[in-house]
Amino acid sequence: MGKKRVSMNKVREIIRLHEEMGLSCRKIARALRISHPVVSQYITDLKASGLRYQDIKDMSDTALLELLETRKREVQERYKKLSAMFPYFAQELKKTGVHRHLLWEEYRKEHPDGYGYSQFCYHLQVWLSATEVTMHLEHKVGDKAFIDFAGKKLSIVDPETGA
Repeated sequence: MGKKRVSMNKVREIIRLHEEMGLSCRKIARALRISHPVVSQYITDLKASGLRYQDIKDMSDTALLELLETRKREVQERYKKLSAMFPYFAQELKKTGVHRHLLWEEYRKEHPDGYGYSQFCYHLQVWLSATEVTMHLEHKVGDKAFIDFAGKKLSIVDPETGA
């Protein structure tokens, strides 16, 4: 479900109510009869552009729309670069000693303007969850023990023989 199209006058009003009146996204949404996520997204887009209400109040509708659309294209392009690396990250995470922070550092070396760590982890987790195969196992409670070891392989030593 995409973002609902809102008139540029309403976009300006969203920004004005947020900056000049200090209203929350929910209050603005109720006042303008727009969904809360739409209000939040427009505020986020404008903050990311570095502009304030004073900068956009006299801007033409075309220029304002172009400003908001440019931001959206930049985010989509950045996500495309990250998502192309997901299969590689999934393989690397299976290796001993590899963790998300290490992969994020590698990603940021290649893409310095890329996502921060929390957004990186969020997008990676969403992708991993969508591609993860699961199976339900039926068993009697307490009949079997299922153990999933993380890290180095478990070794067992016989205390009597040392083998």
